[in-house]
Amino acid sequence: LQLTQNYYPSVGGGIRYKKEFADYFRSLGHRVDVLCINSESEMSIEEKEGGTIYRTPNNFEFNSALISFKYFKWFKKLAPQYDMLHFNFPSPMPDMALVHYASILNEETLISTYYHADIVSAKRFSGIYNYFYTHKFLELQDKIFVSNPRIADSSPYLEKVKEKIKVLPFGIDLSKYK
Repeated sequence: LQLTQNYYPSVGGGIRYKKEFADYFRSLGHRVDVLCINSESEMSIEEKEGGTIYRTPNNFEFNSALISFKYFKWFKKLAPQYDMLHFNFPSPMPDMALVHYASILNEETLISTYYHADIVSAKRFSGIYNYFYTHKFLELQDKIFVSNPRIADSSPYLEKVKEKIKVLPFGIDLSKYK
């Protein structure tokens, strides 16, 4: 289960990565479902070849984070069924769901995240979020992926979890640029 704030057909480089991640593992025969927040204010469930996309209703946006009151409900319903959960940090609703409901997961469930960036102090309430969620979220991870070793070396939040970090550069499909 890939847990994220937004997903294709929303736009952006991170969204392209999330879709390609799901498509790649589906091409290997794995079922990959996605739990994300809809750009609309309604629930949507889309069956795709190799997986289902669950989009919880978007209630509002705060500090560029989509807020969905039903995201936690769907996390509690879906997450215990999967052998692996994959996050994209920072995504506040999925991150908070894991911190609040990690105890309902199976002990064998693998948890990983692609750590894209720190939540910086320029964002309102970032200090509170980092204090209550970032450290705990990272402690719950079995593996933390970063695209560049400088992210791991410069982040004060990754300092205590260095043994979990693996540098995994973003892949580029060169055929798209011919």
